[in-house]
Amino acid sequence: MYRNPRHPSLRVKKIQGQEDIFESSITMDIRMTWQYIKKDVILLRKIGRHDTTI
Repeated sequence: MYRNPRHPSLRVKKIQGQEDIFESSITMDIRMTWQYIKKDVILLRKIGRHDTTI
């Protein structure tokens, strides 16, 4: 089943100064950073507290 990677509850945004790295919120305190490798493939980069994940 296809899921919407840009669903508003994920609060997806592109990280400034990075060409292809994005962040999404898991909770208000925890976020993950990731990037597209191919159209339907992503690489999870880091998961952690908001101020320590980049």
